[in-house]
Amino acid sequence: MTRHRDETLAARGAGGGPRRVTSAADRRARQACAATPLSLPHSDHEGYLIKELQQRLRTQIEARIRAKGLWMSFPHSVVLMSLQENPGLSGAQLARRNSVTAQTMNGLLMPLETKGLIERRPDPENARILKCYLKPLGWHGFTDGAESGIYSVAPLARLNAADGMATPLAQEAYEELYATLGGKPVHHTLANHWARVVELLYATERLKELADDPELVDPNVRTLPTATPREGVGVVEAPRGTLYHHYVTDDRGIVEQANLIVATQNNSARMAMSVEKAAKGLISKGNVSEGILNKVEMAFRAYDPCFGCATHTLFGEMPLEITVRQKDSGEVLNTVKRFV
Repeated sequence: MTRHRDETLAARGAGGGPRRVTSAADRRARQACAATPLSLPHSDHEGYLIKELQQRLRTQIEARIRAKGLWMSFPHSVVLMSLQENPGLSGAQLARRNSVTAQTMNGLLMPLETKGLIERRPDPENARILKCYLKPLGWHGFTDGAESGIYSVAPLARLNAADGMATPLAQEAYEELYATLGGKPVHHTLANHWARVVELLYATERLKELADDPELVDPNVRTLPTATPREGVGVVEAPRGTLYHHYVTDDRGIVEQANLIVATQNNSARMAMSVEKAAKGLISKGNVSEGILNKVEMAFRAYDPCFGCATHTLFGEMPLEITVRQKDSGEVLNTVKRFV
């Protein structure tokens, strides 16, 4: 029987146990390894530092992903960043760049494609190769859920973004709100009223603190401009939500252009969605009762109590008219009015 000189054989020793028989090539390789001392990287070695940096970066990115409540993992984010820098990479190319198998990469790409974050298109030169691209960001309509681009302002939005309240009683109320409603973030429409009460409690406590502040009687309360202002932008958190003001003046300081985005505009999408939900829950086959008027009013007043001030009416007394139309033809099916 002929054996290849470089293969490793198994034989039985005198005691009957297995014994490894190695070739001359194997023995030479072992001798070469033994002659070369193993050098482990020190803490200041470049390779060690790069690896340490990579691990810390991954830890920070994963922490931010979790803090945002996103569904994706760190490898998903790496795929998105790779496609942002190099659009049109294939699955195989992405796999090599991320040191994973093609099968693993396909498993990462599938949810990204399902969620509408990427799209795969056939390569014009080879239809069997699918190239990956980020889908363009943009308006997706009035949609709800974790993937929605709709935002809101006002008390509940502020509490969702805050780490806590600066006064003790308000902090207790803040903790009770989130403990009762299941933690952050809370998106229940009527929870805006609860959040508003928490902020009112904070304002009451803070008012007492400010009353004892000696700076309250400081005459330096305003800095007068020394030159004629030409353009200015201001952002402020008012009780009803975030307000943006943008003004442009002429040489005399007279306002020529003004652009205001107030809480009503910021919350308009959320209010429209809440009104739609209230209507769909109460309208059946064109039939509607007067109770829908109160429900619809509750939906938009939760975001902006200034509607009450604008109409000088209490809840349930604001003039309101609802017209129910056929979806396709626009035919009027029913009309409900109050004080109109």
